Amino acid sequence: VIWGGALFVASANNNGRNTDWRKSYPANYPGVIAVGNSDINDQKTKSSNYGKNSVFIFAPGTKSLSTHKNHSYRELTGTS
Repeated sequence: VIWGGALFVASANNNGRNTDWRKSYPANYPGVIAVGNSDINDQKTKSSNYGKNSVFIFAPGTKSLSTHKNHSYRELTGTS
């Protein structure tokens, strides 16, 4: 859903729970596209939230090279 010309995408979060049953915000707000975390084999990671009706897509998020403090980089895991 696009509100006022903007598409809202949010992390599904990293609690390893089914967000169809236990809501997690902002991912569970109506119209938000929630993104979960997948591994190198394109499988859902244990820590990623999931839900047939609440998490719409999974993206690589395991050991992803990310910016970090003091102008450095680290391999991090998660949906944020």
